[in-house]
Amino acid sequence: FFRWFDAAIAISGVLERHVIKYGSRKVAVVRAPVMVDTDAFAPSAQPAAAAPAIMYCGLLNQEKDGVVSLMRAFSGLANDMPDVRLILVGDIYEGSRIPEYRAVAESLGVEARVVFVGRVRRSEVPEHLARASVLVLARPSSAQADAGMPTKAAEYLATGVPMVITRTGDIVEYLADGANAYLVPPDDVPALEMALRHVLLHPTEAQAVGRRGRDVALRYFDYRVVGA
Repeated sequence: FFRWFDAAIAISGVLERHVIKYGSRKVAVVRAPVMVDTDAFAPSAQPAAAAPAIMYCGLLNQEKDGVVSLMRAFSGLANDMPDVRLILVGDIYEGSRIPEYRAVAESLGVEARVVFVGRVRRSEVPEHLARASVLVLARPSSAQADAGMPTKAAEYLATGVPMVITRTGDIVEYLADGANAYLVPPDDVPALEMALRHVLLHPTEAQAVGRRGRDVALRYFDYRVVGA
């Protein structure tokens, strides 16, 4: 299939190498990672939530984005950080998995501390993200994680809110732990809990990391940069 084409745009190193391996000898490949409108996700002037808030925004699933892993990490810090809430924005495209994930929260003993916002309009997403103390993407190991580059990560970074994210795919090519994001190994719930706890206990440091994360979004992921 790839031999039919003279050129390709790939969003990750894995896919770039895949096209080169199976394409024609002359195939030209341009790496173009995710794109984000950094103006739309610019830091908000409105105050953050009164209580510390850990937030995930996207499809409610464990397989792709590790939402259950996030809930387990949250349950580990919930007892000694009683003011912190976990806010889950989004659902699935058809139907709802909120009852299923509410049952997970109940089994972990944190049902009163997990807020299910459900589906929101695309235009409302930046406003929700701006209220978070920390944004999280606990993507587990998978072939998709290895070959992908999550748009969610670029949107998170563009907000200037500190982000905790698992080391999957090309993440480490753009981000460094403690510099412009907080990186943890995939499938490691204790490490995820430790990183979230660190962010919440060191807000001044975390805010500086978030600002540098936005700089990464402006430099590498802004649609005008990638488009050019």
